Amino acid sequence: MSRFKRKFDVDRAKEALRAPENAWLKDLLGYWRPAGSPQSAVSAQGPPADHLRLAIRDGYLSFYRAGQSVANVKLVKDRLQWEIHSKYVFGSETGRNQDYVKVTRGRFRDQDGAEVEYRGDLLHDWILTASDDAEGEKLFVDDLVAYQAGAIDLEACLPADSELWTDKSAPRMDLVTVERCGDHYRLAFWEAKLVGNNEARCKDPIAAPKVIAQLKKYEKWLAKNREIVCEAYRRCCSDLVKLHEIAKAVNPAIPDLGAAIIAVGRESAPLCLDGTLRLIIDATDGEGSTSIQRTSWTGFPVRVGFRAPAPSSRI
Repeated sequence: MSRFKRKFDVDRAKEALRAPENAWLKDLLGYWRPAGSPQSAVSAQGPPADHLRLAIRDGYLSFYRAGQSVANVKLVKDRLQWEIHSKYVFGSETGRNQDYVKVTRGRFRDQDGAEVEYRGDLLHDWILTASDDAEGEKLFVDDLVAYQAGAIDLEACLPADSELWTDKSAPRMDLVTVERCGDHYRLAFWEAKLVGNNEARCKDPIAAPKVIAQLKKYEKWLAKNREIVCEAYRRCCSDLVKLHEIAKAVNPAIPDLGAAIIAVGRESAPLCLDGTLRLIIDATDGEGSTSIQRTSWTGFPVRVGFRAPAPSSRI
C-alpha cells in the first residue's frame, strides 16, 4: 500500500504555541495567504509585501514564497522545529556549507556555531531573499493559486511505486484543488508548464509532447490509490480549517479559506477524485500573445493561462 498522507497534529502544535519560544510559528501563520488571495508583488513605492502559501505534508507543514520553500515545520518530541534552507539565512554563497538551518527553542546556530535568538524581522528578510529565486513555472503556479480558492496542495510528491515507474526522484504534481461538482466535491490534479518548455511542445502535429506521458503515469497512480488519496485530502482540508482558526487569531485580516475546503474539512461533504489530470500552459510569450492552438492531447484537457491575469478572467 502506498504511503500518501496529508496530515498535521494541529492540536499539539496549538498547545506548543503557548510557549514564547515558538512565537516564530505565529509569525509564519501571520504571513499565510490562503489560496484565492492575490499574490504580493514588488512595489516601486515601497518594500515588497510578503505572503506565504501553506501546504500540509505527512506530519509537517511547508510554507512557500512564490514556489520557494521557506519553512518546513514539524513537531519533534512535542517541540516545534523549523527548517529553512541556509541560503535564505546566510546568503546564496555563504549558505552552501550548510544545507538547512534549524530553528528550535527560539534559537538557531550561525555558521560559527554560535546560538542566535530568532526575531520577527529575520523572517521578513528571509522571505524577501527567497523571493529573489522565484522564477519560471513556480511563479506561474503561484499565480494560479491566487485564482484557485480551492487549491490545497503544491508540489504534491508521490510515493515510490516500482510497478509504475523506476524514477529515482519522486514525481511531483504541481497543483491539487478541490472543487464543487453537483451535490459533492472532487479533487483535481494539475500539471503546469511554460509555453517554452520543451516537454510541452512537439513539432509532429500528430504526436503528443513528453508531458502527456508524464500525465499518464500520474493517472495510473491515482487510479491505483483513489481511496487513499481522497482520505488524505479530506484530512488535509480538516487541518487547514483548524490552522486557519489559529492564523486568524494572529492576523484577523487573513482572507477566508475557499468554500470547498471548508465544506470538506468542516462539514465532511462527499469527496471524490477526478482521475483525468489537467494540463495548464502559461502561453504568455515576449509579446504577451500565444501560439497554443490545441485544446487537448489524447484526452487530456489543456487550458491556456497567462501570467498575471486580470481579476475578471479566473482560470
